[in-house]
Amino acid sequence: MNLSTRFTCLAMLLAALSMSATQAQTAFRCDNNGQTTYSEKPCPAGKAVVGTQDSAEQKAAAKDANAQMRKDNADISKRLSDREKLDAQERAAARKAALKKSDAGKKAKASAKAKSAAKNAKATKQTKAKKKKSSSAAVIASPK
Repeated sequence: MNLSTRFTCLAMLLAALSMSATQAQTAFRCDNNGQTTYSEKPCPAGKAVVGTQDSAEQKAAAKDANAQMRKDNADISKRLSDREKLDAQERAAARKAALKKSDAGKKAKASAKAKSAAKNAKATKQTKAKKKKSSSAAVIASPK
């Protein structure tokens, strides 16, 4: 899993957790004959000890926190996107530089090969000339 996928998954997980926390339901703590029980519904026969509902301040703080988290996630996503673009540009530049280096190496090899071929051709020509000279000298020296 690459880095951007990990950050995306983390951002989605955090967003889901924060959303579920803001949608908490009211819970009631009831006292039934000395036993404390918790329920989503008001206490039927027992006495409600405390209703656990968020205050207006808590709701506002949760809303602000969620807005900040969404903003932070958007900033992270933008930075990741920018970084991926930069990485892609760097990889393309590295490939281009390697290709130029490879082309320069190929040209140098081709030039060296051409020089070597020319040198070999010259040596071959000289060898043939020597053989021809020595064979014609042998022909002159032999009586008919």
